[in-house]
Amino acid sequence: MTNPLFYKLRLTVDGRLSKLDSVRRMQWLPPDAVEELQKDLLARLLQHAHTHVPYYHRVLELAGVVAGGGQVDVARFDRVPLLEKKLIREHFDDLSSDDLARRKWGYSFSGGSTGEPIRIIHDARDDWSRAMIILFDEWSGRRLGEKQIGLWGARRDLQNHGGSVRARFRQRLRNQVWLDAFAMTPDAMREYVEVINRYEPKRILAYAGSLYELARFIEREGLSVYSPVGIMTSADTLQPAKRATIERVFRAPVYNRYGSREVATVASECDHHEGLHVAVPTHFLEILRPDGRPTEPGETGEIVVSCLTMLAMPLIRYRIGDLAAWAEHPCSCGRFWPLLSEVSGRVSDSFALPGGGTIIGGFFTSPFWGLDWVDRFQVVQESLELLRILIVPFGELPPRQQVEADLREIDHKARSVLGDNVEIVHEFVKEIEVSTTGKLRHTISKVSSPEL
Repeated sequence: MTNPLFYKLRLTVDGRLSKLDSVRRMQWLPPDAVEELQKDLLARLLQHAHTHVPYYHRVLELAGVVAGGGQVDVARFDRVPLLEKKLIREHFDDLSSDDLARRKWGYSFSGGSTGEPIRIIHDARDDWSRAMIILFDEWSGRRLGEKQIGLWGARRDLQNHGGSVRARFRQRLRNQVWLDAFAMTPDAMREYVEVINRYEPKRILAYAGSLYELARFIEREGLSVYSPVGIMTSADTLQPAKRATIERVFRAPVYNRYGSREVATVASECDHHEGLHVAVPTHFLEILRPDGRPTEPGETGEIVVSCLTMLAMPLIRYRIGDLAAWAEHPCSCGRFWPLLSEVSGRVSDSFALPGGGTIIGGFFTSPFWGLDWVDRFQVVQESLELLRILIVPFGELPPRQQVEADLREIDHKARSVLGDNVEIVHEFVKEIEVSTTGKLRHTISKVSSPEL
């Protein structure tokens, strides 16, 4: 494989590591300096948007964030309307920067895990975001260019990493091997174990759900697997049971990372594992209640993200569709970047309750964790009166009495919030449809929720 120093030299020569030393220093800034840095970066973003983006030229002046002379008032930032996916579709041209002719840019598409895939214009060269990814890698024990195996489920990413001769050369250059998390058959998983043992990666980057499935397979089959220095999971919600299983089987610490195709890498755990540090140089996060007010630490709300370095199509106060809570205390690592205690679910997966209000869809998933006979599942709220549960069994079912007891426990938990009158239908199926990026939506509500 390629020497990591060659890859680092290549990135240094073309300037892509120009921001790395800066973000390494920024991670140790004191709290007041972190707050001042975010204000400065946010002001620059708003100034660019006002000058070059027709939609924001109007909106920022109406909100009083930018005065007639172009002066930015960050204190009025919460008056800027939230950016919806529907609005991006309807005002795509007006949301694009008018200086695209002098920029390198391309189209990107959201994974559609909320059922609302959208097209975004991305800057083709964002050295700040690249530097943040490298920094987060370093937190998980992987230095630039060291061996990595990716167990990834996005078909378009796998094609970019391993399809053509050029892609294979790029893979060798970066010391990476990519495995398809979309196809988790027993034969494929056995092959993945062989690849991991043969390659001996410094780190594994994976969908949390896919690596959890692989870990369970390894344990069931009594296989031996190479232990990397660290494991970085992303794309899926990392429940405690998933983390525990992965760490036990691979004998390595798991680092949770949060991001999306629209807004790139937003936050990551450090080696203290007390929450996810928000990437201060690249993202400004708010967590809001349904009425738009900010949440208190420990209180779950909706994530609203502003991308500080995306200038080709600025996403300002973007409703990404995820729920999270701020940590109640700073991380003991000494970094004072804003800390998420958890990312707990999808706004679109919030279920409507019979008496009004909603409940996070993750409430309905917890009874499934630890059920070895369940391979995949999906809970669908068809209406206030009907809940449909799809289950893909793992191998042969256990005795009928155990299955019925487990289903009763699942039903009991669902009825504890949806009421005794809800009809619950169980369907055993061979597969469950996933999104184009390989993500499985564990919970889907087809009941409109005016509160969200």
